Amino acid sequence: MSEAAMQKKGVGSVIWEYLTTIDHKKIAHLYLLGGGLFFILGGLEAMVIRIQLMKPENDFVSAGLYNEVITMHGTTMIFLAAMPLLLGLMNAAMPLQIGARDVAFPFLNSLGFWLFMFGGILLNCSWFMGGAPDAGWTAYAPLSTTSPGHGVDFYIAGLQIAGAGTLIGGINFFGDNHQYACTRYDIHADAFVHMDNVHHKHLNLVCFPSIDCRLISADV
Repeated sequence: MSEAAMQKKGVGSVIWEYLTTIDHKKIAHLYLLGGGLFFILGGLEAMVIRIQLMKPENDFVSAGLYNEVITMHGTTMIFLAAMPLLLGLMNAAMPLQIGARDVAFPFLNSLGFWLFMFGGILLNCSWFMGGAPDAGWTAYAPLSTTSPGHGVDFYIAGLQIAGAGTLIGGINFFGDNHQYACTRYDIHADAFVHMDNVHHKHLNLVCFPSIDCRLISADV
């Protein structure tokens, strides 16, 4: 498409193009934008934590709200900021590094992002629907089983959905890497970033199913 035709696009058409895209470069933009927004949110929660700890017996926030903020800060930074930002960088760089036109499963790539985004939004809706989870970002029992309200329910549902999106992304890149390995893979000539992506996605496929199973068992 020519530059003149690109300039004629309105804001609505650009937004619709990003909402429906399966292009790995545009999905990389979405991951970086979504992860960046959650990173800012987690940073604001960190500021609340530090203000509360500025002096002894501070009453900037209540004890219950402090537990909610510290839980959401850890959960946001790990699951909704760090992992999506890495996925965004891999979406932008990995297909170009291996000489592919796109990822192995473009639709799954898009589905993985929207699952992540919906799960993150659902988790943060808990702030406005009875209180956020307050059992720590690991949500270990007995804190998670004795927590009042529905905050832990939002934690379980949100991370199950967001984790499914991250797992789909891992499957996608796993397929890319192994398809590439079967064709013209040379470990001595490969980029370090690509090798890091290979090992990260292997860990992703091993760890996230166990996390999802733990969340399901916690829900039951």
